[in-house]
Amino acid sequence: MALRIFVSYSQREDQVLALRLQTLASTRPGLLVHVPPALTRGRAPSQSNGDLHELHQANLVLAVISRAVSPTMQKELQVAQQLGKPIVPIVLSKAEISGLHPGQPVFHVNPQAPWESEHQIVEYLGQAHLGKANVESVVGLILLAVGLLILAKK
Repeated sequence: MALRIFVSYSQREDQVLALRLQTLASTRPGLLVHVPPALTRGRAPSQSNGDLHELHQANLVLAVISRAVSPTMQKELQVAQQLGKPIVPIVLSKAEISGLHPGQPVFHVNPQAPWESEHQIVEYLGQAHLGKANVESVVGLILLAVGLLILAKK
């Protein structure tokens, strides 16, 4: 059975990174990545039934946050929490985080020392009950996301 990852992102500009991850994941059998369309990243919450279905089917939610969290992303994170999905929020810069329960780990990436957050992400995913092979695939994909996020902001 495939591991399904829903990539939630804060701004339209972050869709490029999300689509790159989706493309890279397509080379890995058993890894399916869903990226909602950029038009859903407006000021008002906007989700299609297809996106909500993908969120319900996901085993994991990767949240890419480079700026303020959009209303749509807040809604996606709330739904994911209600469904008990593991969420990996990766934050670059000092973006304000909203929509997460207290106690939810948030991984702030320091471009000068990215290994600090990488280590925390690997530990968190090790506890997410995804299975060893799935954890290895997800860790690889998420560490690529961290690298792409840092490079995109330079």
